Amino acid sequence: MIRQFGVNRAVTIVIAWLVAAGWALTRVLDVPHAILLAAIATALVVVWPRELPDVARLEPLPFRTHAGARSDLSHLSWMVLDRDGAVSPRAVARVRALTDGRPSLDRLRSSIDATSQPTVVQVSQWLDIIEGAS
Repeated sequence: MIRQFGVNRAVTIVIAWLVAAGWALTRVLDVPHAILLAAIATALVVVWPRELPDVARLEPLPFRTHAGARSDLSHLSWMVLDRDGAVSPRAVARVRALTDGRPSLDRLRSSIDATSQPTVVQVSQWLDIIEGAS
């Protein structure tokens, strides 16, 4: 699609070059700066849109959520640490809930139950084990 240039834009460019030439001849600006000023004005006239898009017509992209392990892990990552920096009991309970009903993770479940205050590294290792068992 070729955008029509329009007479108003051409007139604006000619006026910019004439003003720059006048400033160069009257020594308001030296010649290189006058040429640069006219070139910048030309570029702005060419690039500037004729009309700005209507913001009200633009629709936001739809937000989609997917059930499954990714959303579980995303939710878990937001609730891992308490305000004091320790692993929260909710996070430990959620990791333990991920092991429920999976006989292959019985040893991991007993390890989770035996740990009183797990570290972030331990929780990360537990999640790696759960992911490997999937």
